[in-house]
Amino acid sequence: MVETAVRTNRMTYIDAIVWICEKNNIEVEDIKKYLNTSIVENLEKEAMDLNILPKVNTLDV
Repeated sequence: MVETAVRTNRMTYIDAIVWICEKNNIEVEDIKKYLNTSIVENLEKEAMDLNILPKVNTLDV
């Protein structure tokens, strides 16, 4: 559902999750149990790119 919203509506993962929560009357805090690991990883990457989460030091190999 999140992936579909991201692709079809050209939303960010953050926007798609908030939109789905509002549409289905779900608290944003309760949505994590419905997200798979790939969505969580994409959400974390997006948050790091937006400086919402601190960037993790990685080595490019």
